Amino acid sequence: MKRKLLLINVWIALFFLFFTSVQAQNPTYLCELRNDAQVSTKIYEFDIYLVQTGTIALEYASGQYGITVNPAIKNGGTITATFSGGSAGVTSQLPVTNQPNTITFTSAQNCIKISAKTPSPGCFISNVSPGTRVVRVRLTNTVDFAQATPNLTWSFAVTPYKTDINAYVGGVNTPITVQASHTTNNLLNFVLNAVAPTAFAVTGGGAYCQGSGGLPVGLANSETGVTYTLYKDAVAQVP
Repeated sequence: MKRKLLLINVWIALFFLFFTSVQAQNPTYLCELRNDAQVSTKIYEFDIYLVQTGTIALEYASGQYGITVNPAIKNGGTITATFSGGSAGVTSQLPVTNQPNTITFTSAQNCIKISAKTPSPGCFISNVSPGTRVVRVRLTNTVDFAQATPNLTWSFAVTPYKTDINAYVGGVNTPITVQASHTTNNLLNFVLNAVAPTAFAVTGGGAYCQGSGGLPVGLANSETGVTYTLYKDAVAQVP
């Protein structure tokens, strides 16, 4: 009799676990690279953000991130990757137990590799844009960066490094990585150490009668590859 009751209890427990797993759904998210900035001629930084996009709460477990870089920016130097924050510590809005573990830059693969800590429950990602900052990344070169764009790109292959995001779904640590949910759309991706265009004198202008055709305005000279825009009271004038 006791054995029969035990079997019944086991079946009830299995049914409960199956029912819970069927009911649980993966949360949806957007993972972005944003807020890129050149701190000096040799230092470039950017943020990794996560935002919950659906109605299901995103309880973040862990994440590892692979990001490739345009090798042209190295300019013959050696790049190292660190978490930005200096003496104040890692610049992250995650609890310490959920923050990334290590960061390295593999020169041969031109890849930033950010590893994850052991998963810890209780970390919920914001659903208000831009979301929760996972970490700020700093790239430091031994020489000045070349005049080139960083072209940061997500990596989802094991080689050079796979981007993986896990969340707690129904209390279970679950992979939820969706490649289409990772973007770089909010990066400026500007040319590092770009040379400022030469300043030229403005020509033309002057007094004219209201209602007339106005007067031509131009530059004394120009440079190839530079776009010039005329502003009036901080408003761009479109020809």
